[in-house]
Amino acid sequence: MSKILPRNFLENAGEYIRNNCNPLYDALFAFHFGGGGAEAVVSGLERFRNGDGGFGHGLEHDFLMPDSSPMATTVALQIFREVGVGTHPIIDDALDYFQRSFDRDARRWWAVPQAVNDHPHAPWWHADEQSGLTVIDANWGNPGAEIIGYLYAGGKSTGDPAKAELLDSAAAHLSSIDTFASEHELYCYIRMFEMLDVNDRRRFYEPIVRGIRQLVCLDAERWNEYLPRPLDFVSRRSHPLFEVVEPWAGSQLDYLIDTCEDGLWYPTWEWGQYEEAWQTSKKNWTAKITIGNLLILRDFGRLS
Repeated sequence: MSKILPRNFLENAGEYIRNNCNPLYDALFAFHFGGGGAEAVVSGLERFRNGDGGFGHGLEHDFLMPDSSPMATTVALQIFREVGVGTHPIIDDALDYFQRSFDRDARRWWAVPQAVNDHPHAPWWHADEQSGLTVIDANWGNPGAEIIGYLYAGGKSTGDPAKAELLDSAAAHLSSIDTFASEHELYCYIRMFEMLDVNDRRRFYEPIVRGIRQLVCLDAERWNEYLPRPLDFVSRRSHPLFEVVEPWAGSQLDYLIDTCEDGLWYPTWEWGQYEEAWQTSKKNWTAKITIGNLLILRDFGRLS
C-alpha cells in the first residue's frame, strides 16, 4: 500500500505559510488548496514588478536585488503558468523586457546585472567585479532556453534574431553538450520543451533525455543533499517527458512523505552570509518548496 501524507500536514503547511511567508505564497497556497483565485496570485506578483516590465525585489529568493533581471522575470512567468494565466498585460510587458535585455553582441541573456552585488545574495549569485558575470552565466541555457520558450509561446521574437534563429541556437547549444554540468540549465530546457509544439520538440527530446540520465541522482541516501532527484526534472504525470523519470517516481514520493516535517520541507542549502536576510529568504524558499512538493503528492494521489 502506498504511503499517504496525512491531511493535517496540509493544514499545518497553510498556517505556516500564512503566518511566516510573503503574501504571494499565501495566495498560491489558497489557489491550489483553498479555492482561491488566480487574481490574488497575480496581485501578489505585481509587488515584485518594476516599471521596465521585468521582475526583481527578491522574487528569486537567493538574491534580493530590487532591479529587474532576466532570471527573476522567468520566475514570475513560471508562476503565471502555474496558475493557468496564459495571456495578461503583465506577461506582455515581461516579454518586451526580455526583448530589450537580449545581448545582441553575445547572442544571449545574462542572468542578472552586476547590481546584484549591492544587495543581500547567495555566494553563487555574486558577480565578478571585472567581467560582471556570475557562475550561473557559464551555462548559456540558464535562463536563455526558458526565455526562448516564453517568447515562442507568447508569439514574440527579439527581431534580431528571429524566433527560428533562437530555437536553432538553443538546439545547437544543447546538442553540443557532451557532459552536462548544470541541472538548472536542463530545467530551463525542460520548461522550454513544454512550451513548444510537437514538431519543434523533436530535436530537443534526445539531448534532454541524455542530460536527465547523466545528472539525475538515483541514490535515495543522498536525496537530502543539493542534488537533482527524478521528480525535480519532471514533476507531473501529464508532462511529455514523464516516462523518463517514471521508474523512480514511487521511491521519491515515499521519500517526500518520510521527510516531511509537520507539512513542511526546508531548503537543503544555506547562504553562509547576510544571515538576517537569509532567514527571511529561507522562509519563502520553505513555502515554495512545500507547495511544490504538495502538488507532486496530490498529482500522484499521495495526499490525504
